[in-house]
Amino acid sequence: MNTSTSSTVARAKVHQTSTSPTVANILDSGNYGDNPVLHFWMNTENTDMAFKIYIGGTSSSNRRSLQGSNANTGGNWKLHAVRLNGFIPGQTSINNVLELRITPGSSSATVPAYFNFDWFIVTDRVLTEFGAVDVTDDFNPAG
Repeated sequence: MNTSTSSTVARAKVHQTSTSPTVANILDSGNYGDNPVLHFWMNTENTDMAFKIYIGGTSSSNRRSLQGSNANTGGNWKLHAVRLNGFIPGQTSINNVLELRITPGSSSATVPAYFNFDWFIVTDRVLTEFGAVDVTDDFNPAG
């Protein structure tokens, strides 16, 4: 990104814009052993930014944020894991919205900033044998 605002500059929509039964059922009881875990590779090329996950809607109550140095992976690719069950308190359905968004974080953020994503998958556990790091508790409400 080469401009600094607090608005979304990039997003990955894990869901489809039409009804996607696979995504819609991620949080359903019994699926993924009641422990759905989203995994993705990320490389921020040693820059800070705000990384937000939206589940079930696009309002502030439906998002969580990993920001600044907490989101900075250095110059390395890192496999992140986010436990989705309870990630958004009280959220029991994807409601056809599962998005990963990038913003500079504020209008005074340092630019340019870089980010790279790869390989999105939901499993029933954190894939530690592949180096996955559980970053669930590092996210904050993004009100």
